[in-house]
Amino acid sequence: MVLGAWNSESASLGRAAAGARAVLVTVVAPAQRQRRLPSGDTERAAALVHALAHGAVDLALAGHLTPDMGRADPAGLVEDLLTCLRAVA
Repeated sequence: MVLGAWNSESASLGRAAAGARAVLVTVVAPAQRQRRLPSGDTERAAALVHALAHGAVDLALAGHLTPDMGRADPAGLVEDLLTCLRAVA
């Protein structure tokens, strides 16, 4: 399975995606307030985390991100990004 464009219009899928984005924003916002992540546009910071997670999962599912290829996994890459963001916060 490779993540990509939705194959059909679905109101319930749209609501689920919006809900997932909202949850991510509610996690990023307090991290910004606590200075664990850089301040700034919370929606944009959440989009950055989402994009990295999505891309890492897509690469892993396609077999392009394994312990031998890239020496990483999706969760590890997201944690690396968060560590970098914390360092500049």
